[in-house]
This record gives sequence, C-alpha cells and structure tokens, in this order.
Amino acid sequence: MKFLKLQANLAAIMFSSMVSGVFAQDYNRQMQLLQNPELLRQLQNSSENTGQADFGSGVPSAENPVYQNTDNLLQQEEIIVAPNKKGETANSVVENYFNILTGEDLGLFGSDEFSQGQDDNLLFFNTVGRDYKLAPGDVLKINLRGFLEMDGVHKVSRNGTVTLPSLPPINVVGITTEDVERKVLELLTLGDASAAAYVSLDTGRLVAVQISGGVESPRTVAIPAYTPLSRVLAYVGGVSGTGSLRNINLISNDGFSQQIDFYDFLKNPLGGADPVISESSRIFVSDIGGTVAATGFVAGPGIYELPAGQSKIKVKNLMKLSATKMTPPGAVLEVLYFDQNGMASSRVVTLDDEVSDGEALNVSFLNTRNTNVINVMGSVVEPYEVSAIKSLSLTDLLKGGAVLTREAELSLAVVYGSGFEPYIINLNEVFSATASLRKTVPAAPGFEIQENSTIYILTRAEYKNFIDSGGKQLTKMTNDQLTINDQQTGVGRQADSKKPVDPDQEAALANLLIAKKVSIYLDGKLNVILAPNTKAVDEPKLTSLATGFDVYPLYIGFNRYNEKTRAWSYLQLKAADLFDIDRNVIFRKNDQLNFYSIEYVHEYFLLQ
Repeated sequence: MKFLKLQANLAAIMFSSMVSGVFAQDYNRQMQLLQNPELLRQLQNSSENTGQADFGSGVPSAENPVYQNTDNLLQQEEIIVAPNKKGETANSVVENYFNILTGEDLGLFGSDEFSQGQDDNLLFFNTVGRDYKLAPGDVLKINLRGFLEMDGVHKVSRNGTVTLPSLPPINVVGITTEDVERKVLELLTLGDASAAAYVSLDTGRLVAVQISGGVESPRTVAIPAYTPLSRVLAYVGGVSGTGSLRNINLISNDGFSQQIDFYDFLKNPLGGADPVISESSRIFVSDIGGTVAATGFVAGPGIYELPAGQSKIKVKNLMKLSATKMTPPGAVLEVLYFDQNGMASSRVVTLDDEVSDGEALNVSFLNTRNTNVINVMGSVVEPYEVSAIKSLSLTDLLKGGAVLTREAELSLAVVYGSGFEPYIINLNEVFSATASLRKTVPAAPGFEIQENSTIYILTRAEYKNFIDSGGKQLTKMTNDQLTINDQQTGVGRQADSKKPVDPDQEAALANLLIAKKVSIYLDGKLNVILAPNTKAVDEPKLTSLATGFDVYPLYIGFNRYNEKTRAWSYLQLKAADLFDIDRNVIFRKNDQLNFYSIEYVHEYFLLQ
C-alpha cells in the first residue's frame, strides 16, 4: 500500500516537472525515483519549497536578513521616512547683509523649493519606468499563466535572486522587470509553449544616503530607490542659508562624483539636471558662493548665487535670472554697494554693465499716470476716462447726454485740470448749439474740451445743496451742525462730517468755488447759479425766479465786472429788460443779479 502511494506521488512530481521544464524527462531517471523512496520524499519536500529557508526543521540556519523597502518602512518607527520640514529660522548672514544694503527683506533664490514638507505617506516622488534596475530588497509582483498558474509577490533575496515554485532561482540584480519576464518565460516555455509571464515592481527597495554640508539637519536617511536628488534634500530640511544650490556633489559607492547646479533645474522648463538616487550614496552641499541681489521693479526680487568660480554677472543676465524680461522706458538701473568705508552708495549702470559679488541691482520706476486723458465724473452712469491727445467734442464725449443719469443738473458742470483756469458750462446750451451747428456742418465738433482735463456734472441734489449752503458745499446740511447764529442767518454751514468724503466731489467743489460764474440772489441769499455765456431769454431757473408772484419785478440790481479795467459797474433793470429779445442779455463771468421780494421792498422802504 505504501509503495502504491509513492508511485502516485512520483506521477504527480513527473507531471509537475514536465510543466516546469526543469527536470529531465527520460525513462532511466523515472525508474531511479521509483526504486529510491527516500529520494522521492526529498524531492517532494523540495517541490513545496518557496525559496525561503525552512526554520522549523532540518539543519539550523541563520534567519534570512530583512531588506528594507517601502512596503514595511512605515511599520518601523526607528527609520527616518518623513521629510524634515524646515522650520522658522533666523535670517542668514547673507540675507542680513542684503537687508542692510537694500532695505528689503530678500530671500535666497530656490531655498524654499527644497525645504517644503512632503506627505508622510508619499514615498515615491517619480514614476518608476521600465529601466528600473533591480537589487536586493525590491519586491516583484509576478503573474504566471499556462499549465503553471500563479499570482504573488516575491522579494529579491540577499544574493539577488527570486525563487518561484518549481523553477530554479533567477538572478535579477542589475536587470529590469522586462528582463525578468524574459528569463521566467524562457524557463516556462521549456515545458509549456502557451506559458505567459507578467512581472512588475510592487515595492521598491530603500537605499541609505548620507547628507552633509550646508543643509539644515545633516544625517543619514533611508529613501526609496530612484528618488530624485531634489526631493532627497527635503528629508534634511533643505539647504541652509550657508549652503550652495550651485555646487552640490553626489558621490556614489564606487567613488564617482557628480557636481549638480540646481539653478539649471529651477530655471529650466524641462527640469534640468536632477539625478535619481539608485544606490547608497553620499550628498555633500558645498558652502554658498558669491551672491548678488535684485530688487525694485523686477519680477523676482531676491538673492542669487553666482556660478562656482564666478564673481561678476552682467546686468542683463541678472535681470533674466530674476525673470525680468522687460525694462520699462524711463526706468533707472542702479547698483547698490558699500564703499571702502562701509558707507552705502550707488552707481547708475546699463544692461551691459556688471554687478559684482556683494552688490545689488535696483530697478527704479516711478509710478506715473497718463495725463493725455479726459475724465468724466459726477452724475454719470459710470465714471470713465478717454485717451486724448487733442481737444474733443463735448457732445461726442458725453454721447449726446446718453452717459448722464436722470438726476444730472444739465445747467451746471465744472471743468478743471492743470494748465488752465476752471470754468463752468451749461450742458443744455452746449448740446443745443452743437446740434444747430451740425445741421449745416455735420462734422463740426461744437464746444470742445481740452485734453488732461476733468468734467464734473452736478446732480440736482448737489446743485440744491450748493445753493442752500450759500455756495459753499455740495453735500446736504442739517440744523444740528449749525450754530444758533447760523440757523438764524443760514450762513456758515458745514457739510455732514459723518459721511465719507468723496475725493472726486471734493475736487469738483474746490474748483467750483474759484470758477467764475453768474450768481443770482433773492433778498441777499443765493438763489441761482448759472454758467457764463448763458442767455437770459428762456433760461428756466431765471424765468421761474423773475416771474414769481412774491418777486418785485421793477427793480433788479445788476453788477458786472470788467476784467480789463478791473472795475465793477452797477445797473438797475426791470425783469422785462432781462427777457427782452432785442436786448439779448448774455451773462458774463462774475455777473451778479439781485432780486428782491415784494415783502423785502416794503420793509426796506418802511425802514427808510
């Protein structure tokens, strides 16, 4: 019975060996197995071996060494896996130096890029490609299809091999997963032409990297293989204020040294030189080299390290380094430096001049505004400005009145600007006169407003407030803001100080007060303000005042100022004289009219 069981087991082993292609398929060897039960049992045990040492029986052996990889890394608290984020530190000597020189708190270019923290669970910083070279500690995911089907993960052993059931150990050190696929498939196809193998990297190995020199926390760290050098620096807090970004040395186990300039990495859109760490290595960050600074009207103000062995840089190259591609017209380029006595000084330079180690380029550009514009403000749908190098038609500027709000006071607008005296205009008169002129001359501009000026159109409320305040304010008055004497006389009024100040309105008021206008009074109080060149005939406000039932029509005082003789003349008119078409009264600058009510006249004459 025992012999029958051995024969059955031999048949199973023979079938397994046919599938794997490992054992010879000749008749003599099969007979030897049938005649030697002990050998049969040994082979039977070996067919169940997964490639790891059997610690439960047999000759004692040392425990298999544990090779670190990213699969078991997080379970070991003593291993450094998290990047050491750079904390708040005092400015370096270089930063303090340029702060004294420029008065600006400038940072070292690129230092923040390599000190940023990373997600603790993010261990791979790049996608491992098909060119990944395997080594002990890597874990492979292997899927086999055919007579022998298997799905599992297998770690590369200390001697660089991977052992699969029914297959001999496969040496994988220094080759890619694609090469492993090819080796496995070659073994399988010896006994199974339909076999297929799929191999991929499941977990990468760790490599030890010693980082020293100008870094925040020099130490040795374990990182996933094929991590870019730029990300390794984050594990030690980044480059310190005394470390160089232009002279970093990567030294491999075999002594090969590679010098890295990370400015090429930072300024190159394709990434520049950023080698990956594939084996245990040493990184040494050299001391910072010569430095210059860029400040003022530059895109990237900061402190920049010069290439190793270089002590000067052209101004145009420093501008490029600071991402400043445009030098605006009128900008002043100057170099700030300390003279031999330690005194801050400066010199004007051009783009082809040079900036030396320890000096700073300052680009000065004064903030100016376009003066060749006409601003439209006040009672408009929305304030706006129009570029103009010459005078523009006011009718066209205001779109025939379409830009004005319904509350606009068309009888009064103030125009002011630099280089001319402010003046008041009547928009109704402007629109009417321009329309009449264009009936005969369609292209006629009519009344024009000069460039670099502002026109402010009053609202009806502002006009009323101006009259009520005696020609002093555009904002509404309240009695609790007046003194007892002011409440009785109605003069000396002040604007509501609780309301926010409108700078455009304040500017308009300041110019309205000094502009020459036509002032019309009733019983000594301001009643109407008109623009010069306004015709008395059909002027609605004047007509309303003169034809009131309480206004005495037979006596109107008319004061006119002669600018040539600088003398005032006084006339006595009747209301009918003002509206006489033949007289065609047109008001001039500073004209004053005094109307009186019937009650005032009776009291005046009675007092006399």
